[in-house]
Amino acid sequence: MRATGDYATYRGREYQVVASGDDGDGFEYVGLRLHDGDDAGRFDVVVERVPGRRMAKVSPTDLERYERVVTTGVVDGAEVTLHSDDDPVACYTLAGAQWADAHGFSGSQHDGWSGHVARGEITHVSERVKDLRPRAEAGGGR
Repeated sequence: MRATGDYATYRGREYQVVASGDDGDGFEYVGLRLHDGDDAGRFDVVVERVPGRRMAKVSPTDLERYERVVTTGVVDGAEVTLHSDDDPVACYTLAGAQWADAHGFSGSQHDGWSGHVARGEITHVSERVKDLRPRAEAGGGR
């Protein structure tokens, strides 16, 4: 199970996307979260976002896959969006206040509720995936 978020495959390996944009010099990039043990030498640009958290900047055109994933499941009849792959799983829901209170979620009827649920309590887990790669224009890119 992947948590809700953006993911990219670069040189055959999947990474969580933690940033994207333009570096100010015209280089459009996608920021890939590096973990301990990842070889920074595989990348042209690696920056340390905060102490101990490295990110590689790569061109979106160098990615084999670039996609947005929305992972949902059901807990006691309510749909939840899964925001981590930990156990317990960080979740978000628009279920009613009574459901949220019964499950220890915090939030409001206006913003929804957030909380944690043991992985074993989540059923009907599914992913919706949207391709984020730039599309080539029809007719040769004119």
